[in-house]
This record gives sequence, C-alpha cells and structure tokens, in this order.
Amino acid sequence: HRLLPPPLGPWDTLHQ
Repeated sequence: HRLLPPPLGPWDTLHQ
C-alpha cells in the first residue's frame, strides 16, 4: 500500500 496523492489515492491499494 503506497501513500499516493489523488487521484491515485483510492487506487493506491492496487499499486501496492
């Protein structure tokens, strides 16, 4: 789980 800024915030779990 990466602490990415929006709009990636909600999808940051997919990046892991």
